[in-house]
Amino acid sequence: MKKSISILLISLLVVFSIFGKEKPVETSQFFFGGGLGSGFNIYSSTNLDTVTGITGYTRIPLYFNIYGGLAIYDNLNVLLTFSDIFERFIKSSDYLQLNILQFYPSLQYVTPIKGLSVDLGWGMGLLIPSTNIASYNTTFSGGVEPGSAFQFSAAYTFYQISGHLLPQTGIRIIHEELINTTITSIILFANLSWQ
Repeated sequence: MKKSISILLISLLVVFSIFGKEKPVETSQFFFGGGLGSGFNIYSSTNLDTVTGITGYTRIPLYFNIYGGLAIYDNLNVLLTFSDIFERFIKSSDYLQLNILQFYPSLQYVTPIKGLSVDLGWGMGLLIPSTNIASYNTTFSGGVEPGSAFQFSAAYTFYQISGHLLPQTGIRIIHEELINTTITSIILFANLSWQ
């Protein structure tokens, strides 16, 4: 799977390079931003299924991301993103906390519709769990799990606002293949981008 994702990303870079428009020199080529969001995680792991299947838990999912980018063409950017999907399951004083980290480069295509962009990335993933739910007789024995992360997102940047600090909103789908776990996250986010 990793080989096919790498081939896909290289193919997209070649296609975008052929059809990309040159970036005017007077425009800023570097940009950065970050933001918050929330979403829903789907877990496939015996350990996590046991814990997340317990009824009566309050589920608190948060998403945080920071990124930097370089404009290669008017319609093609290269991004480097760090994100954390923080999910906490709480019941009374018992909890399960999952930090699902991602670090990945991606290609962002700016569509002909002003403000709308899509990006595709592949990089590293890491799951860091912590819990005190032994009192519920669960068999959770999960530890830190590294792996790979694949993400797709669509975002809209509000260029109508004047200035360099622009709001952005979008949806992101992240799929992580870890050692013993597969996690798919669907996230709605709001960012501020400095361009």
